[in-house]
Amino acid sequence: MSSSPTSKSKRDHVLITTTELQDADSDHSFPKYATKSVPPSEITSFQELLLSKTLESQTLNPSKEHLSEGFKISQDDKTHLLARPTVKQMLTQDLNPTNSMFNAEPFTPSSKGPCFANSSQAIWYQATSPLLSKVLSTAKYPPHLHDQYLFFFNHSILPALGPIPSPSNKWTPRLTHTSSPFSPSLKLSENKQTVRFTIEPIGPLAGTPSDRFNQSLPLSLVSSLASANICPTLNLQWWSHFTHAFFISPSKIAATPSLFTGMKIHPTCFLEFDLPSTEFAPVLRAYLFPHRTAGLEETSTAVTVFEAVRHLPSPTHEILPVLGKIEAFLSAHQDNSVGQLGLQNSQRSGGELKARGLSVEMLSFDCVDPSTARIKIYAKTHDTSFISVKNAFTLGGQLNSSGTAEGLKALEEFWRCLMLLREDWDDDEDQSAEFLYFGFEIAPGRNDPDIKLYVPSWTCGIDKTGLTRGLSKYFKEKGWSVASSYKSDIREIL
Repeated sequence: MSSSPTSKSKRDHVLITTTELQDADSDHSFPKYATKSVPPSEITSFQELLLSKTLESQTLNPSKEHLSEGFKISQDDKTHLLARPTVKQMLTQDLNPTNSMFNAEPFTPSSKGPCFANSSQAIWYQATSPLLSKVLSTAKYPPHLHDQYLFFFNHSILPALGPIPSPSNKWTPRLTHTSSPFSPSLKLSENKQTVRFTIEPIGPLAGTPSDRFNQSLPLSLVSSLASANICPTLNLQWWSHFTHAFFISPSKIAATPSLFTGMKIHPTCFLEFDLPSTEFAPVLRAYLFPHRTAGLEETSTAVTVFEAVRHLPSPTHEILPVLGKIEAFLSAHQDNSVGQLGLQNSQRSGGELKARGLSVEMLSFDCVDPSTARIKIYAKTHDTSFISVKNAFTLGGQLNSSGTAEGLKALEEFWRCLMLLREDWDDDEDQSAEFLYFGFEIAPGRNDPDIKLYVPSWTCGIDKTGLTRGLSKYFKEKGWSVASSYKSDIREIL
């Protein structure tokens, strides 16, 4: 799980991310089902789903009674059901399990229709689809949306999870600490729960000379999503700009092969899908990593990210003042122990360096119309005292509005509950978290950045029971309705 309260109390929310795909005692990070065969009934069920002319609400839910409880199909719901594309229509699109971008070997569907193009897809289906279904049910999505989103995931996203993690693989997922390329989330905000999921798309040739940095599938998948018009708000302007800035061309890889040899392995791309609960309209957000470009240009990741944002296609002048505030703050609090990621430092083992400053690790952006899109710059620190958190949350004291003060108060409450601290805890204490992330968000029309805190809970030294208890306490203190069901919801999901 990870939790992230916003800095504005009026938008106060907590994001809970849950990924349960690994045996903690295993020497390798395998999904729980990686060593098990998929029951024929599971494959048959999915085959029947793909062959059906329409998608019935109960088909994908293991508990029809639980899903249907509290719901009545309205006339609007019936209209949505009738308006949905049939499976046959979906299969005529590029986004299906048999597409060559998901498979190293050609696959020819049988006369009975395609199911899974390879064994990894079948195993990922068993390991991930029921979990996403439970999260959608917990958030009480209407049955028709539950099914549409689950079908979208099974049909067009699951194949992008790549090979099951194995020591023989050339590419290791880094989306989660369990090496899972899939992470579902629940965004909790007072009386509303919204589902999102994040994947690390991994191509069949990732890590090989043909696709050394796993860049091929992210490009193909996003392009196919745009062509299929599955994400109605999808806009590729910023995607094209930032992938050009951060992806390394084959010619540059070939020209400087030794440059990347000793570099710590970093991810290339994560894709996140927000799932609105009122209509089928997935919203795409991309996460890209600047480390290879920084190494190639012998500069820092911070410089690489800020230069890329500055050179966005016009009009971006309105975000430059906010960008300048973030850049000045991070420059004053940069991680000097790592320094610039040029050739010399790129070959060092960054995992052994416990940085007390802030190091820029990642950039995210909404793949929507630039006039409404947000950019978020992520920085990591090993200084996990709350006084350090407060310093970043207020941008070193630059943010002092009433909204910031209210948000800081909510953050203090969240921190106390999450870390299971006594009422008179000292905000100068170092806490047990190994590291934290801050997200510095830039959005059109804002004069200041919106700053968010990300706490990877597995670094806090708190077990699931303690974590659930702490979050339940926070929800109760905030007066959120989810407080009454959170513990049982988590038990149901896990």
